[in-house]
Amino acid sequence: MRTRFEDIALWAFGDFALGQDFDLISDMTRARRFGFHDVVDSEAMLLRILRHALTSLEREPGCQRFDVHQERSDPTLFFLIEAYSDQATLDAHRASAHYQAFREDTKRWVVERTWWFWTPLGPAPGA
Repeated sequence: MRTRFEDIALWAFGDFALGQDFDLISDMTRARRFGFHDVVDSEAMLLRILRHALTSLEREPGCQRFDVHQERSDPTLFFLIEAYSDQATLDAHRASAHYQAFREDTKRWVVERTWWFWTPLGPAPGA
């Protein structure tokens, strides 16, 4: 005798579980057992970014600004705004030991890195 799927499967539960726009993992031990070892610790990431920003501002005369922003609805998403006096100071920043260490420390956390280069149009600060 053949068993019908309708007799053994709870389709309402399947529709509920597969119809969500999110994943819920309540047991990280099980997730890690199946190969999900990397976890974004947003607090550790924030502290590392803030340390890098402060180091850049303190040690690099050409670093004029280094703002760190965190997405309100996704604490693992950060937006950095950096301003350097010219291309040479940006190149020096990217060649610095602390920048190379930062890149190495965060390489498993960073999903996407996008660079934009803007020309300030005004108004001038303090105007």
